[in-house]
Amino acid sequence: MNKLPKYKIFGIAIVGAFFPCVLLVLISMMFYGSQYPIVKYYYLQASFAHKRGDLSDALHNYNEVIRRDKNYINGYISRGSLFLDQKKYKQAIIDYSHALQLQPQNEEAYAYRGRAFYEIKNNKAALKDYNLSLQINPNFAYAFTQRALLKYTQLHDFQGACEDLNRAAELGDSDAKAHLENKVCEFD
Repeated sequence: MNKLPKYKIFGIAIVGAFFPCVLLVLISMMFYGSQYPIVKYYYLQASFAHKRGDLSDALHNYNEVIRRDKNYINGYISRGSLFLDQKKYKQAIIDYSHALQLQPQNEEAYAYRGRAFYEIKNNKAALKDYNLSLQINPNFAYAFTQRALLKYTQLHDFQGACEDLNRAAELGDSDAKAHLENKVCEFD
């Protein structure tokens, strides 16, 4: 029985691992365009920077994502969230609106834009966006929690806020659960 030399086994292993990766990149380029792997790289870099709090680096990379692919919706949504974190609400609204032009049925873009509207006290627009988000996805806990915040703090609809908080908690939203544990829905 002949044994393969170790270097051949190593070579086979390298080719065996490398080939599927190259194949995946080529397939993604066929379906999403030649820029897709680069766009995805910048998007991941931006996401990591955003998570670690390096907002300058995150913004640079989100801008690069959008420069390379003007139709990459996650680039707009994530950059909008970055602007929301920076309290640049009007810029966030612009990015979420652009995402909605690309994908009008995106519940996240509506809910996040609703949050930006809430922050600038445009309660009517915020409520409209939360409602649209929940029409698209009636199980989107974040939208229920944010709508509850709007109803409670701005619209003084305490019963409606508590209904939304309870629904968000049922769906697993930890913020809603925390508010309920703090007894915000227990009235004297």
